[in-house]
Amino acid sequence: MGGHRFIGMRTQHQKLTRKCDIRGNIFLWAFKGVMDQNPSPFGHILLDQSFSPSCIMHPDTYLNKVLVGSEQGPMQLWNISTKKKIFEFKGWDSPITCCVSSPALDVVAVGCADGSIHVHNIHYDKELVTFTHSTRSSVTALSFCTDGKPLLASGGSSGVISVWNLEKKRLQPVVREAHDSVITSLHFFANEPVLMSSSADNSIKNNLHELWTLLNFLLPETFSSAETFDEWFQISARPWSK
Repeated sequence: MGGHRFIGMRTQHQKLTRKCDIRGNIFLWAFKGVMDQNPSPFGHILLDQSFSPSCIMHPDTYLNKVLVGSEQGPMQLWNISTKKKIFEFKGWDSPITCCVSSPALDVVAVGCADGSIHVHNIHYDKELVTFTHSTRSSVTALSFCTDGKPLLASGGSSGVISVWNLEKKRLQPVVREAHDSVITSLHFFANEPVLMSSSADNSIKNNLHELWTLLNFLLPETFSSAETFDEWFQISARPWSK
């Protein structure tokens, strides 16, 4: 759409696509299978002028709901079906740069420009744990591990990837030279200890060996051999491992 710079897009099971631009417009599309070349949105929500959206995401199990972070710091929960704002979270006195849903019900992780990461229960509006990047760089990407390990990966504007232990509430191994530029996305493979990362340096990488180091530290009896770990996940057979 001309004249709009989109800052986020998420898809949920009801086959709705939402896009939010920096002017505070949330556009809604319905689609089935492949979208038309130039589909028209069926709905539109205009946010307050004092609320400049910076990211948008759909919390798991929250039917027709989206969380919208802002450059001013607050975060809002909207019902895109009724086009009503449900709740506003006061935020953390820093622009929100990214937000992801966790495997735990009602829990999300929010990254901020000041390098802080907030694991927050949005049902009770309760802070569960807070981390801070050692480099104080802006948090640009987040991803929860979904294979049963209590891990959260974060990426920053400096190209560093940090892995946080949510149970012990501390930093685990850091990949300091993961990328040469800002990390744009992180994604744990479903039910696997495999982390994919992408960056503005135009690269996509997997960090399976770095995660073996972490798992060897956490569960040395189970993850004692890097060679056995490679065999389990057939690293040499994966096209992106070469």
